[in-house]
Amino acid sequence: FDQCFVLTKADMNTMFGQPVTEEDKETPWITYIRVAPDQYIELVNGATKDEPPTHPKNGAFHHMAFTVEDLEYTAKEMAKAGAPLIHSPIDTRPIPLEPFECGIGQDKCRIAWLLDPEGNPIEVMEQSGESMQEIFEREHPIAD
Repeated sequence: FDQCFVLTKADMNTMFGQPVTEEDKETPWITYIRVAPDQYIELVNGATKDEPPTHPKNGAFHHMAFTVEDLEYTAKEMAKAGAPLIHSPIDTRPIPLEPFECGIGQDKCRIAWLLDPEGNPIEVMEQSGESMQEIFEREHPIAD
């Protein structure tokens, strides 16, 4: 598998509006591994002794992400089926579907967050045209 790129804790803190330290700039947050064309596994750095996991249940599972063609349509359909739209895995307050507002991930994907029936966060993402995954795919195509 190809290690594609790494986001740091500073990227996470910036995304969630938290302060950034010099140490944060060197601490891995997510390592992206390509397993097939346009298919990635995100390895989220585990908790440290001073910092619990970010999942609300403090479990080992962080979230599942799905890439979709139409983020707004998919998020609204999932919400209609009973999966509430939320701000983020850290801020699980529900947000309205109208007007639809998505987030932008540090990887430059358009994202929306939902909760499954057990309260696990689900990320739904749409490539933006300039997401880090798309750039990696263009620069490192897999040969047949």
